[in-house]
Amino acid sequence: MTLDESIAVLTIECAAADPGGKDWHALRDAMSEISEEQICAGWESDLEYRLWAMVVGDRGRDYFGPVAARDLLQLALMAMHLGGWVVWGDVRAGEVFMPMSDWLAEYERNGAPYRRTP
Repeated sequence: MTLDESIAVLTIECAAADPGGKDWHALRDAMSEISEEQICAGWESDLEYRLWAMVVGDRGRDYFGPVAARDLLQLALMAMHLGGWVVWGDVRAGEVFMPMSDWLAEYERNGAPYRRTP
């Protein structure tokens, strides 16, 4: 399967997972599944930073084993579709949706441990 074909299939899967167009829970579930597969935890500490670094190819420190490119592409497409990313709010709130502009600023401020160093 070519990259374009993979993107087309994943775009259809993203739309099917979120037929209403803005249900961020499908993204949260996909992120949580990767965490479960990697370390048997539903939401590993700083999962949002670790996965984002992998999605954007900015891995400085890898805490996980290999994550399938297909899974990372799916996360990227879902984030683009929703216009944001899922983050850990706090113990009471759990996972919450953050608009992309806010998330990018957050990642810039606090994602340094997960970014590549020059």
